[in-house]
Amino acid sequence: MRLIIDFLNAFNIHRKYVHEDSHHKKIIHKKRESESKMKENRSKQIGTNIRRIRNQRGYTVSTLASAIRKSPSAVSKYESGAISIDLETLYDVAEALHVQPDSLLVPITLEPEFSSSNEAPAFFSEHNLIYLYYYDGRTEEIHTSCLKLTGMKDQATFDVLLYMNLPESGDLNACEHFYVGTLYASDNVSSCALHNTQYSLERLSFFINNCYQDTRYKTGIMTGLSMSPLMPIVAKILVTTQPAENPLTLKEDLLISDEDIRRSRFFNMFCTI
Repeated sequence: MRLIIDFLNAFNIHRKYVHEDSHHKKIIHKKRESESKMKENRSKQIGTNIRRIRNQRGYTVSTLASAIRKSPSAVSKYESGAISIDLETLYDVAEALHVQPDSLLVPITLEPEFSSSNEAPAFFSEHNLIYLYYYDGRTEEIHTSCLKLTGMKDQATFDVLLYMNLPESGDLNACEHFYVGTLYASDNVSSCALHNTQYSLERLSFFINNCYQDTRYKTGIMTGLSMSPLMPIVAKILVTTQPAENPLTLKEDLLISDEDIRRSRFFNMFCTI
């Protein structure tokens, strides 16, 4: 009888061990799957950034491959995320594209990455994408840019990405310039300070008036440093949470008006209301 009891106890202990071991293996497997998925997404993210900046530079895959001493097929795999890029190669790519390495790591997605608090200013509380328009007299074009709110530091401070000068398709990956920075939001005047990830010298700021008003377009000004030609600039902007169907209709509101000039002369500084 004693032998039977001992056998059953040993069997139960073994079964418990097998069950716990199986559960532990499942946890490890799920963890590895999660890590593998994160690694895959990170590789695709880096590859998308490499392709975007390479195209902006006007480089071919072969040109970049030659610069980093890799084969064109390897570069294509980096850009598609088919293979992971090692740290040394990441630095080589950044040097070849004349950007900081961290600019290759910044995500460029349209999916909202946070839920805004109800205590945030009304204009930003329900929107993660903000559209900006300005008129460039040098090219006589109205440019569309997209500001993406990626995270909230506190009730009125946001981490942001600015995709500047989008093509007509609105493709963020094809933006002419890319900035990162911080938005300080309030109902009266909101401000944003950004820096270009490709040109450390280039800084950009803008201010949005009357964010509390229930109007589709908010007015503001944008200040920064133009690289062509090299000069400081100030421009009028229109800001909205919905992209304009035809930006050309905004030209009259974006042009510097007689009232803007009168007010600027009065204060001896450029301002909009």
